[in-house]
Amino acid sequence: TKWLIETLRAHTLGPLTKEQDGYLEKIYTINERMIRLTYDMLSALRLEGSVGIDIEKKAVSIQDIFDQLLITIGPEAKNKNITIHNKTTEHEIPVINSDTPLLSAALEILLSNAINYSPDGKEIIFDVIKKGDEVIFSVQDFGIGIKDEEKAHISEKFYRGSNAKTVRPDGTGLGLYIAIEIAKKLGGSVTFDSQVNKGSTFMIHIPI
Repeated sequence: TKWLIETLRAHTLGPLTKEQDGYLEKIYTINERMIRLTYDMLSALRLEGSVGIDIEKKAVSIQDIFDQLLITIGPEAKNKNITIHNKTTEHEIPVINSDTPLLSAALEILLSNAINYSPDGKEIIFDVIKKGDEVIFSVQDFGIGIKDEEKAHISEKFYRGSNAKTVRPDGTGLGLYIAIEIAKKLGGSVTFDSQVNKGSTFMIHIPI
């Protein structure tokens, strides 16, 4: 479906009217949302299953993870003039053994959410610290935050905060749920602090 839409958008079969282009853009947007929803649902189902996820724990290079994440989410941040401040360069980085691809996937979700729900021109702070027998990855934004009465539901599948729906109507409500499930697979958890219109800090706790 996407291929056919893109063929039409490229005017390969001939020019379209302004009205036809408008409808085509709407179809493209809806199709992209369906692709994201399908991918997220399959990811969630795979994580919920007792089989299908192979955990391979090795020494993790936190700097390599951050560099790769910048390649993926950098364009999103640039489009909104958002700066991602890597605080791990300001202190000693803890050593951790974990599954790098899974951990990267969870962090990408948190960073992408931080970008999506922050106003243009804001800063996002990425940090990793050791606390007791765990390492805590944190992503702090200064965006819309989460209402107190909605915090208990924010980790539920398909749930989205009322202000999040306003800022980004096309979200699937599965991103954070997937990040939480990944953390569980890695033997950890996800916690957060948030205030409306002041921002949120999401933390992935991973055993050393």
